Amino acid sequence: MVFLLVGGPRDGQLVDDLPRGYAATPLGRRSPVMTLFDDLVVHEAVWQAPRAL
Repeated sequence: MVFLLVGGPRDGQLVDDLPRGYAATPLGRRSPVMTLFDDLVVHEAVWQAPRAL
């Protein structure tokens, strides 16, 4: 699966593996999955702000 990174330091990038700090959005009725080109399916992954200790 290919991910579109939303927010954070890598906003707008397409990646094969989720980098640290990003989480795939849950699938549901309003799923953030889209098709680019003919057969490239992209799923959104949103930046998760680091939590203070």
